[in-house]
Amino acid sequence: FLNEQFTFDEDTQTAGVLSGESAAVKIKTDLLSMVSSRVQGIDSSESYKTLSTIGITLSREGKLEVDDAKLDSALSNNLDAVKRLFQNKGSADNAEITFIGKSDDTVGGRYETFITRAAEQARSVGADIIDTLGQDENLTITYGGKNYTVNLTSGMTSSQVVEAINSKMDENELGVFAQVTGGKLEILTEAYGTSQNISVVSNIAADDADGSTGIGTTTISDTGVDVAGKFKDSNGNILTASGSGRLLTGTSGGAKGLVVSVATTSVTDTVNGDSKDDVYYTKGITESLRERVYEFTFPYSGILAKNISQLDSQLDNISDQIASITARLAIEEEMLITQYTKANEALAEMDSLLSQLSGS
Repeated sequence: FLNEQFTFDEDTQTAGVLSGESAAVKIKTDLLSMVSSRVQGIDSSESYKTLSTIGITLSREGKLEVDDAKLDSALSNNLDAVKRLFQNKGSADNAEITFIGKSDDTVGGRYETFITRAAEQARSVGADIIDTLGQDENLTITYGGKNYTVNLTSGMTSSQVVEAINSKMDENELGVFAQVTGGKLEILTEAYGTSQNISVVSNIAADDADGSTGIGTTTISDTGVDVAGKFKDSNGNILTASGSGRLLTGTSGGAKGLVVSVATTSVTDTVNGDSKDDVYYTKGITESLRERVYEFTFPYSGILAKNISQLDSQLDNISDQIASITARLAIEEEMLITQYTKANEALAEMDSLLSQLSGS
């Protein structure tokens, strides 16, 4: 279709309707460039980095042609590498870092990941718990703005206390659980980050002579911590990121919109320290085409919509000019008719005068 717009017909001495139109030229140029360039996120040293390396090339007419033998060979030798040419794909070298997603702003490539603060759960920790409760005890756990009471009975072991708390949390479908670590009872949230808040209080003092869970009558509260870190691109640029729970999201440069999940507890003070290895993101041909076509065709701000709007504005201006010229012509016509009428009247008077003179 685009080729037809740019073709000049020698017989009729006319070009296509959109010949030279900026949007049409840009669309053709961009589409041809995308299917012939190296795929974003694939290193230039890799064997399969463009469609032509797997046997898909552009003809002089701008059509894709397939070399079956070359494509079959590529599929047999490295199917995953061929997939990367077409798919959006993310991966990480470190098992503690997981690629989650990206945005339309994310540029394909390799990004070093630096973790400067590990994410933490909200965790309320009591004093030493006694092996067997010597009396009844009630714990009040506050989570999500609501209170939940766990009734414990005398004679319960520490493992039974944990079981009773977890049963109550499961019953209310809460993301909270209990465990005993280092001889102390802990109440934790399953999720990480500053959105997590938890508190617990008992009706029995932590140092009661008959023994207790160690929670005590003073409320123990805690808030989770968001992960913090940065990315570094292959050019050495430091890119900012924001944390929410365990999710680290790039906020600048090519890493903008890049999302990884961070399970590590090991951190580095600065980006000059040890990174958590590399995160890779490949933006395949299909995704690049989808984004670009979306930019072209978006109803309000796409290239086509803008150009149509501009053409409509030009047509409106032309219509206004035509209306203005028509109005001026009507005035001039009326003036000429008036002048013609007066001229006729003058001629009639002259004829009358001539007749009178001739008669006399």
